[in-house]
Amino acid sequence: MLSPQVIVMDRLEMPILVEVLRAKSTLSLRLYEEIGDGGDLGRIGRVSGRVALDGVADADAVIGAQAGKNIATPFQPHPAPSIPGDALNHPGKDFMVLDEMLFDFGAKSGLGKEWGDHAAWVFPLRPGGTLDTPFNRSLATWLSKIPESLYRARENRPYPLRLMVPFKTCGLEQSSLVINTHPDYGLIGNVEPTWTLPTDAAGIPRELVFPSLKLTGPATIAPDGAAAIAVTVVDKDGAVIADAACELPLEAVSGYLPKARVTIANGGGSFKVMALGLETGEAVRVKAGLGLFTGLADISIPVV
Repeated sequence: MLSPQVIVMDRLEMPILVEVLRAKSTLSLRLYEEIGDGGDLGRIGRVSGRVALDGVADADAVIGAQAGKNIATPFQPHPAPSIPGDALNHPGKDFMVLDEMLFDFGAKSGLGKEWGDHAAWVFPLRPGGTLDTPFNRSLATWLSKIPESLYRARENRPYPLRLMVPFKTCGLEQSSLVINTHPDYGLIGNVEPTWTLPTDAAGIPRELVFPSLKLTGPATIAPDGAAAIAVTVVDKDGAVIADAACELPLEAVSGYLPKARVTIANGGGSFKVMALGLETGEAVRVKAGLGLFTGLADISIPVV
């Protein structure tokens, strides 16, 4: 399987401390806000009652068996306790829990098709700094094909956490995390960064967290002829992901596809293309994708 990554960026403008705790079937995100001198320790936070600070909370999941598509448990307001910063790697400071959320993979049946191949789950912030309902961003942009950077600029909400799911067969342990932190507070929890991106990085290298596709076929194809195309699922180094099992959507730009999908087993598969109606000098061109992404790879075969 594709090696999961933990990518950290210090781009979060909101001055909060981010805590991420990952277990086999749960992912906990907790946000802390510093209490300054003379701060009101009785201010209202968005704490749901799950205030254990020493591990993934042992409580009802945000996603429950009866929750259906209602992913976010309503958080009840409680007086926010003061938490000494010594326990949070910030000696001499005091914090309060601003908000928290527990994502339970054990109840993913309530997610429907949102838990799919090449899925980018985001945990957005509301303007006040509390957590909004997590969702698969890929579903929000698959029709318009808007780049993530443009979509986020239009939405104007930061994501302290993103969960990158390469295949729908993956659990939390096989999925990558992208964590956005504030430079003055950073990250705490039980996940270790494998990559730390500079603040001026253009974006997250997709190949770090998602697989790529490789298409190979004959050098030419005869007019009205047929050819077999081999497709392999590979990692960032071009190595075949031997346990990849999924279905890839296909799209014919020119030429004909008898089938619109190809089944991948053990990292590879094949499909047929036909040059029906094409003449010498033209080309068969086919694109292959993964999940909602239809153009991850393409191949062009001249008609000779």
